[in-house]
Amino acid sequence: MSIIINYVNSIFERLPQSPEMFKLKQEMLSNMENRYTQLIAENKSEQQAVAKAIAEFGNTDELLAMASLPTEEREPDENTLNWSKR
Repeated sequence: MSIIINYVNSIFERLPQSPEMFKLKQEMLSNMENRYTQLIAENKSEQQAVAKAIAEFGNTDELLAMASLPTEEREPDENTLNWSKR
């Protein structure tokens, strides 16, 4: 599971830190963790579950384009101060 967390953190560390991005990051992480858990319940190995969850949710270009999120940085608030933490 830590691979998924590290993967999501690595994607969002290069993006502007805004409340909208923070929310998107949390949603992506939650979806990937849920899918991982589902795959484990289906008797997939940990490696298979991680790979499939990343493959299914890993295309951030489409996700960010669909979200139409602002790309400029904003002053950090208490939600974005702990950017790499869940």
